[in-house]
Amino acid sequence: MPNRLANETSPYLLQHSDNPVDWYPWGEEAIESAISRNVPILLSVGYSACHWCHVMEKECFEDETIARQMNAGFVNIKVDREERPDIDDIYMTSVQAMTGQGGWPLTVFLTPEGTPFYGGTYFPPAGRGGHPGFPQILAAISDAYKNRREQLEDTGKHVIRHIEELSEKEETLEKLDISDLDAVYETLKNQFDWKFGGFGEQIKFPQALALDFLLRYHYSNSNSQALEMVELSLKKMYGGGIYDHVGGGFHRYSTDKEWLVPHFEKMLYDNALLSLLYIHTFQATGNPFYREVALDIYRYVEREMTSNEGLFYSSQDADSEGEEGIYYTWTFDEILDLLGEPKGKDKDIEAVSRINASRKGNFGDRNIVHLGTVQDEDTFSRLTNPSWVNDMETIRRHRESRISPFKDRKNIVSWNSLMVQSLAEGYLATGEDFLKRLAIQNIKTILEIKKTNNGLPRSIIDNTTSGNAFLDDYSYLSNACLCLYEITFDEDWIVEAEALADDMIQLFWDSDQSKFYDVSQGSADLVIRPSNSYDNVIPSGMSQAINALQRIDRIVGRGKYENIIISTIAYISVGKISAAMSLGSFWSVAHSFLTQPVELVVIAFSERDAGEFQGMIGKLFLPNRLFAGAIVSETHRPEKKIWDSPLLIDRFPSDLQTTAFLCESYTCQLPVRSPEELKGQILASIA
Repeated sequence: MPNRLANETSPYLLQHSDNPVDWYPWGEEAIESAISRNVPILLSVGYSACHWCHVMEKECFEDETIARQMNAGFVNIKVDREERPDIDDIYMTSVQAMTGQGGWPLTVFLTPEGTPFYGGTYFPPAGRGGHPGFPQILAAISDAYKNRREQLEDTGKHVIRHIEELSEKEETLEKLDISDLDAVYETLKNQFDWKFGGFGEQIKFPQALALDFLLRYHYSNSNSQALEMVELSLKKMYGGGIYDHVGGGFHRYSTDKEWLVPHFEKMLYDNALLSLLYIHTFQATGNPFYREVALDIYRYVEREMTSNEGLFYSSQDADSEGEEGIYYTWTFDEILDLLGEPKGKDKDIEAVSRINASRKGNFGDRNIVHLGTVQDEDTFSRLTNPSWVNDMETIRRHRESRISPFKDRKNIVSWNSLMVQSLAEGYLATGEDFLKRLAIQNIKTILEIKKTNNGLPRSIIDNTTSGNAFLDDYSYLSNACLCLYEITFDEDWIVEAEALADDMIQLFWDSDQSKFYDVSQGSADLVIRPSNSYDNVIPSGMSQAINALQRIDRIVGRGKYENIIISTIAYISVGKISAAMSLGSFWSVAHSFLTQPVELVVIAFSERDAGEFQGMIGKLFLPNRLFAGAIVSETHRPEKKIWDSPLLIDRFPSDLQTTAFLCESYTCQLPVRSPEELKGQILASIA
């Protein structure tokens, strides 16, 4: 019999709707039930693509005996962390404070009022290696709650106080300085793996935000080592199994330092961040390899992760047919049958060796397709080699006949906006029209839903909205609108970006604390109101809020957000100079704040002329770029607010010819008429 989750829209919650566990969604009904029954809450947080979430479900939540124990002693609440990142943040921080570790599934025990007093991640159904199994944990928690409740409540109060202290200022910083970026670079350099790229010794996440900062640092300091760290990482990641060479896109992370064996789930946000990083590296180096990898990711997103309405799905599972990675891996004989060329009585195994398959396998007895160890100069040639391309297409067509992993079809506003930012930059860098089409359609759909919904939702699935938007949704979407302005020169996108920014300030800004909160005012169902300046799996909403406000202020020139920008930067930077890895997005925003922007203006008399300048600018890595423009007719200048911008005021060419300007602090050099002339001015100015 279905439980209460059967009425939810989240695919992750619906996966648990047939569990014998009497699950509640997060809400007043669950809290009131815990209070009236005088039992603790068992909170389980996960997401649909999480492998170990599936494991714990099968081992524990589908077990009738364990379910009876859970139902008798607890009010059980299941939360989709992608829909409620606020709940996930509060209780993940709690578990990390109590245990020093975190991850998903997140399993937390709370008082009926929501105060956490014990927690962990995955718990097995029986004891292992001296650690108790989940039934033993449940029994111990029930006993402690009945007989030592005050002690548990005291523990919970200490945990909550610890979380609150994390956001309090403990030291002062006179002023954020350009030299602070040097300290961030040194921290990252000391953590870098100079053999395989990336950071860490065993389990490796791509860390796109930290690598993007290194690109910016290289740009400002001509630091060759910073660029080397980025290039080594991107080549090694692409060469490994963490990249899906058959279907495109990156898996979540690697279980080994060589990037070979991933956890096979694919997340939209990873592919948004990494595609943008590859585009930025293409701009910084001119190496077409990075361009081609980004385009491969974009084609994957268009083919497999895009709805009919132009929205992007959240994720794809690691598991299918009840087994992790089976969809993505191959036996030696399967590969031989697909790729081996007849040669006498046997088949030529040259094609098999190209993808580094063996009878022994590299994932149990199965094979993960990967490039293996290749020289840098060979990487691009392998990627574009017709034999390799044909092999991948052959394998992909066959793979499509398999049972595909579950796809979470909800469309999270912030993640969609992050992908749009990458698509827009990808369009500028490559000129591929499908990227522009995907980007514009996506944001137009989101804004139309915002209008009909009378507010911005957190997510959309099958035209049904779910929950109110968070800080990251507003800040990412505002930035996405600004990116669309750069590829269209349509002022309406600036208007939308500014309106979103104003709403964002009203809902999330606290002038007394000089910071943004992650949730809007009046979020009464939380034990505390979270405010997090650190990146999670995605950039910090607070950092992206600064980024949006700074970009808007520089374009419109009114300085209306200046005090908020400065106050928030001061708040984040206090005591956090060394937190390079977990503040990657902030340090990139700080780089833009501390360095002089490259101000570019284009007044074009046709879309073609505008496109030529956009294409030239898009092939240059200008991380602190301020790019404004307009497309006008030969007969008149449109009467729009954009002409009040200090960048465009008095810039209308009297001879009615397409004209461009390179400026500094709104003072411009002599106008030019061709992309080549403007490029020459830019390169001379940044040399």
